[in-house]
Amino acid sequence: MGQNHERELAFDIWDWTLPCQQLSLFQQWSKDLKRAGFNVMEITAPWSKLEPRPHQYDFSFVSQRLAITKKLGMYLRVRINTYYASAMPAWLKCNLWCDHTGKVVMPIPSINDDRFWECFLPLCTMLARQFHNEPVQFSPFIGVHGELKWSDWWSYDPASVNKWRQSISIPRPAWLKRIAGNANLPQQPPVLPNHTNGEPDLSPSHRAFIAFREHSWRGAVYRFVQAIREGNPRAFISVPLGEGYRSASATMSNSDYFGLSRGANHIVHSYDFFWHAKDPAWHAAASVAALQGITGLPVSFEIDGPILQEKFGYTDAQILRVLGAALAEGAHLKIANYSYSDKLPSEHRLVTEAAKIAQNVTTSRRTDSANTVLLFVSKWTNYCYREQTEWLHDAQFGAWHMLTQHGYPVRVVCEDNLQENLRDYKGIYVAFSPMETLPLEDRKRLEEVAAILPSVVEVVNTPHARNDRGYTVQTPSGEIPVTHNDLPILPIDISSLGKQWTYLATLGSTRLIAHREKRAVIGFPLAFLWLRHKKTPALVHFVEWLFQRTLG
Repeated sequence: MGQNHERELAFDIWDWTLPCQQLSLFQQWSKDLKRAGFNVMEITAPWSKLEPRPHQYDFSFVSQRLAITKKLGMYLRVRINTYYASAMPAWLKCNLWCDHTGKVVMPIPSINDDRFWECFLPLCTMLARQFHNEPVQFSPFIGVHGELKWSDWWSYDPASVNKWRQSISIPRPAWLKRIAGNANLPQQPPVLPNHTNGEPDLSPSHRAFIAFREHSWRGAVYRFVQAIREGNPRAFISVPLGEGYRSASATMSNSDYFGLSRGANHIVHSYDFFWHAKDPAWHAAASVAALQGITGLPVSFEIDGPILQEKFGYTDAQILRVLGAALAEGAHLKIANYSYSDKLPSEHRLVTEAAKIAQNVTTSRRTDSANTVLLFVSKWTNYCYREQTEWLHDAQFGAWHMLTQHGYPVRVVCEDNLQENLRDYKGIYVAFSPMETLPLEDRKRLEEVAAILPSVVEVVNTPHARNDRGYTVQTPSGEIPVTHNDLPILPIDISSLGKQWTYLATLGSTRLIAHREKRAVIGFPLAFLWLRHKKTPALVHFVEWLFQRTLG
């Protein structure tokens, strides 16, 4: 946190709620939180107050609250509120985000409209300059839901459509060419299908639009970071990222953990509790591990407010178990959305208990790369498969659970990490990521890494959608299942690997498991099946047998 290494315990207070609006109440809440062990107060600061007229700045909203937190020895994290609760200045003239019909969904400035940036960037620079050498951190507040996190974001406003048309003209920029080449692309940005029913969507226009959205997001964060650093080169910047690698990731184009965090010092992870009411706590640990492994940055794990108990049926004990798993993986703590309450933070048992756990939990042991297994999870596979269930998430992150349960330290990586030197790692497990869904240059890099390191690779080629039959195969450890009712795909034949491989399991004439020295290729999502059948002795023994002969 900041320049020191203590565990961050952060608490946010929104500018449209009374504890942020009333200074006396803000002071009371800050003191209460300090006593409970918190060391970061996060506020939103409305643009309309910071810049009531163009280029006329008033930073008293921040300085008054900083005076309180500074006296208490706490950091103040400031997220500039660009639009929510009438925060957008009345004088700002720019496109607002709209859906594909042209309807403005919310009054949100378009991140593809240069007029927005011409006004917003000087504000960021002046704010950072004003609080140079102060215990202040900065966080972007751009986009739908005010964060770079889960929520549909639209890109059909005139400025976005214009930039799309500029991007698809030939010669194309490298970021687009690597995804769509010179394929014919429509002048109007497409609308992505909601689900793909077990078959990946490989449409060049759909993939290009996802890449365009990623590029727009990356550019927005980069411009924010550069503007802050212009005002203070040593500024501490935190980016709020949600949970990608989910069934609707393509709609958000939000699995770009690496790109959305470039130039930042830290991530606040808005784990989507709304999805996870019935999920085990390891999901949170895996989510933290993915962000840490892909970005290389520290992560604060965000707990949502009382709505979790009131609307989604969580108990305090359940939330604290989830938090404990995230903290043990190395996360810091962030608590959100309590400033709507009339109670002081410490009057909520969950807040005080979470603080105690965060102050006392022991982080899992870290080891060097020579003892760490890489887990590759393709973000582009997630963009291509858009399902009505979360089977793909379980196939990919079930591999994290499987590996860690077998005692392997794991670093999660994706396409953006393949340009690193990964040769010194213990091995690599490629979770369900059919090569056809990856950009060509990433396929080549992944194949090179998997050929150099001890490796287990699932489902190299794209499988067909499953019919209603269930299949099992005989392995050296006994008969194991290779399909499941929750899995919408069939096993895939791997005979094309060649005669230098030893084939260990066949289904009729279809070969499904191949082994060669310290390498294995599997024609079905092993991790998904392990997750569903962890108590099936033959499958448990097969995974142990496989790991002994590959990862060691």
